[in-house]
Amino acid sequence: MKRKIIAFGLFALMLISLNSCDSDTCDSGYTEIENNGETICIPDYLVGIETKEGMGTTFYHSKEGVIEYKNGIWTNYLGKDITEVIEKTK
Repeated sequence: MKRKIIAFGLFALMLISLNSCDSDTCDSGYTEIENNGETICIPDYLVGIETKEGMGTTFYHSKEGVIEYKNGIWTNYLGKDITEVIEKTK
């Protein structure tokens, strides 16, 4: 009986550990990015997102990668103005 309890306990621990190993740590609408050895989740770019309060200034664009919105200008990770590219996706 004692062996059955121990075996059941080990089986339960295995199930719990396997279930908690989610490969995608970000919620829906966010993309996982590696930044200086740290993994962060940034919101995906959606038309009009720059006007939503509390979303910050950094987003993930499906074609441009990490983009930033400051002072009415969209820039890519190199600092290049990509406002025209973003405007075309609207």
